[in-house]
Amino acid sequence: MKHAVLFATVLLAACGSDTAVGADGSTTNQMVTDVTASPTADTTWSGTIRVHNSITIPAGVTVTVAAGSTVQIAGTAELTVAGTLAIAGTKASTVTVQGLASDAWVGLSIPSGGTVTMNYAEYTGGIIGVATGGAMTVRDSQLSETIGDLLTSSGGNVDVQYSWIGRAAGQTDTTHCDLHFEGGGPTINVSHSNISTAVYALMFYTGTNADFTYNNWFDNQIQVDLTTAVTGDFSNGWIWLSNQLL
Repeated sequence: MKHAVLFATVLLAACGSDTAVGADGSTTNQMVTDVTASPTADTTWSGTIRVHNSITIPAGVTVTVAAGSTVQIAGTAELTVAGTLAIAGTKASTVTVQGLASDAWVGLSIPSGGTVTMNYAEYTGGIIGVATGGAMTVRDSQLSETIGDLLTSSGGNVDVQYSWIGRAAGQTDTTHCDLHFEGGGPTINVSHSNISTAVYALMFYTGTNADFTYNNWFDNQIQVDLTTAVTGDFSNGWIWLSNQLL
């Protein structure tokens, strides 16, 4: 299996500077932008972005998060994406999305027509909900440490590849369920990824012909909970606890 390299380290109200510490201990000064209102035109967030209250990216508007940036979201805030959110990290310069004052924040909501793309990101703290007509694509990223279910869909499009949902073996994770699909008819492709360290790795209650191939499932109390109405391909997956192929 190809393993993703993950670890490295609104509208605009005020700007300042902050010190970012890299994985090698080096420090750089980053511009700090405080966001308190929803954007009304395409914009790029870079440096340290602090979102202090719930905002919406409206239909027709694209917010791009530049490589190397850190987005910090207040605990009471929700980010709704009715337009487009492009998290554009790179292997050499990842993007961090996390809580502002604590690990938890309300979450990322993707209604019909909304699109989120996440590349080379480390995302913690917020529940992700993809509604019917919404879409989320994740590549080479790590998502973990929510209070509740992490990535949920009631009918949207979820495409996660070469990523990690959960933490490394033996690490503590607050997530109840890594992946939860229920209601509507979601399109599901979660493959070539690690699914780990939650109470439930997957609650699979709705969906047909889902692709769960080539995943590693480990350190979850329950790997898969499903109903008889769903169908999916779990071939070439590996369960750590039983040391055998699915």
